[in-house]
Amino acid sequence: NEANGSARIRGIGTVGDNPGLESSVAVFIDGVYRSRSGNAMAELGPLDRVEILRGPQGTLGGRNSSAGLINIYTAPPEFEFSGYGAFTYGNYDAIKVEAGINAPLGDTVAARIDGVYFERDGFYNDVVNDVRINDRDRYLVRGQLLFDNGGPLRVRVIGDYDKIEERCCGVLNVAPSAEIGAIQLLGGQVNDFRNNPDGDVVFTDVDPINEVENYGISGQVDYDFGALGLTSITAYRKTQLGADQDVDFTSLDAVSGANIGDADIDTFTQELRIASDFDGPLNFLIGGYYFDERV
Repeated sequence: NEANGSARIRGIGTVGDNPGLESSVAVFIDGVYRSRSGNAMAELGPLDRVEILRGPQGTLGGRNSSAGLINIYTAPPEFEFSGYGAFTYGNYDAIKVEAGINAPLGDTVAARIDGVYFERDGFYNDVVNDVRINDRDRYLVRGQLLFDNGGPLRVRVIGDYDKIEERCCGVLNVAPSAEIGAIQLLGGQVNDFRNNPDGDVVFTDVDPINEVENYGISGQVDYDFGALGLTSITAYRKTQLGADQDVDFTSLDAVSGANIGDADIDTFTQELRIASDFDGPLNFLIGGYYFDERV
């Protein structure tokens, strides 16, 4: 499900629906660590660049980057007025709307705001609950302020809110089995390519709603001391996860406890580092990192 999605690098990553697990592929957005990959894989808006670093990355990326690291940098504010918009329509009534505006607020301050809305009907038909499964319903709003007077000090503040409320996931059987026969003998319905060659009908006695609500604020301060550069990144993030799912994926009420993960996650991080830029053969990077999380 979306709440517990996990990234892989070269096929390596963390598997599991436990919301207490952190992925072995660390994800950073604008220098801020996202302790759950699922809350980093929603809509991202306009990007500046993405870096994929194969593991291990423990020296600079922390203890949870043994499989690698994904650095995502969103587009920053600029000192020229600009705007954009985009509309996309696809099959299953997919609608995606993106828009943003960037504006200077003076000679030293610039701001931008970006928004994304994406919805699409599901491509599986759950005939028990009369709903479509594997749909899309998500949006993002991000606002930024940048202070840069061309001197040694540069400050960037980012606030964002995104939400996912979708139904996931449908499961199909590709071959008959003794288990399918047993479920049908007990009165349960299960999809089977013999009676559903299109593979678009599923049977589940639970409405598999997945919700991810994620928001936060961060501030990055850079100060240039000549041959030394100081960087401080402070961030607070809040994530709420919820997932209901029929773990036997049939209309038979064979396994109770459909709620497979609710969590409230509060995270505070503080990074401080000093990097040198000497002309000689020796340079260094030294810093400290503080991470506090309540799950």
